[in-house]
Amino acid sequence: MLVAYAQVAAAANSMFVAVAVADRCAAERGVDWVRGTSLIGPDGYPLAGPVFRDGPAVLVADCDPARARDKATGPRNHVHRDRRTDLY
Repeated sequence: MLVAYAQVAAAANSMFVAVAVADRCAAERGVDWVRGTSLIGPDGYPLAGPVFRDGPAVLVADCDPARARDKATGPRNHVHRDRRTDLY
C-alpha cells in the first residue's frame, strides 16, 4: 500500500520519489516492519523495486533530473501552475 501512495505522489507532483523503508526488515522484538523500498519515476512507474523480502537490499536507478523539472503534462496543462490552492 505504501508503494501505491508513493506512485500517486510521484505522478501528481511529476517528481522522483524514493520510498525508503530501509531502517529495518523482518520481525524485530515482536514487530513486523513495513517493507517495500522503491524508487519511483516522475510518471509514477517504479524504476527499481519494490523490495518486499526480508534482508538487506540495494536499489539503483538512473534518474534524469530534467524529467522532474518539466511539470507540463500537455500544451495547456501544468502540474503546479494549474493548482487551485485557494480551494485547499
